[in-house]
Amino acid sequence: MGMGMASLEYLTEKRLIQRGFRILDIGSQNLYNATPETIRGFVEQLGDIENEAQFIKEAERISYFSTPRPGERTAFVSELIDLVDVEYLGYDVCPSPGTEIFDLNVQLQPEERRNSFDIVLNFGTTEHLINQLNAFEVMHDAMKVGAVSFHQLPSVGWIDHGYFNYNALFIDDLVKANDYEVVDKFFTAAGISKFGELGVDVRDEIRPLIPHSASAPAEVSNFNLNYIVRKTVDAPFHVGLEIATTHAPLSSEAEAVYGSKRRLAAGEVVRQQAAREGMTWSRN
Repeated sequence: MGMGMASLEYLTEKRLIQRGFRILDIGSQNLYNATPETIRGFVEQLGDIENEAQFIKEAERISYFSTPRPGERTAFVSELIDLVDVEYLGYDVCPSPGTEIFDLNVQLQPEERRNSFDIVLNFGTTEHLINQLNAFEVMHDAMKVGAVSFHQLPSVGWIDHGYFNYNALFIDDLVKANDYEVVDKFFTAAGISKFGELGVDVRDEIRPLIPHSASAPAEVSNFNLNYIVRKTVDAPFHVGLEIATTHAPLSSEAEAVYGSKRRLAAGEVVRQQAAREGMTWSRN
């Protein structure tokens, strides 16, 4: 999980991070490709340099460790945020600076933190979680009205990286279901997956009994989906029901659950089901 310095520069130029903001980092991100010059520009926009010599030393340290090296630790985004007038909190199952141990598969957003963050970062985290519903509800509940979430998600390529690759349709439907405003949406190139080296058995569609009956590329290009949305209403998290690519009408049972707008208070459905099975759920 990591965030390039260019993404932080994007956020500051768009004024999506400002002085006094609160950041929630979904999975504490490593920081990549920072230079002393880009660190200075970031700090000058969001903070003050009170001791030039001390700042130069810290900027050089963070810059050095923003390039991964075998046997050495990699810088964290939280270390850069410590230099500016912005509050940072990370949620992760692994210890790191500025981070609270938090299991995004099962834990709910604590009541005191609901509607309290100005920006939520999801950079290379949710694809590693099986419980997508819970993770996206945690992010939704964290955001103030007017706050944004920046999702950088593996999309095309990314062979065997995490559990999921994302179609833009997934966030498109979350936008509709939750009345989010789309701030920006774009893809970025993200290297290659060496598909040929995996020894995957690729078969011809009309010859599925014959192993390796179809050719496969040695490499597959990877692309990330970058999707930035703004929360516009104070409402529970909802999920859509993807029916655009189905080949039959909804059942009456599903229609009764999802309704004409195809939206659903996702977390409540899980909790209601648990209640029917005699389990108890709490936000505490």
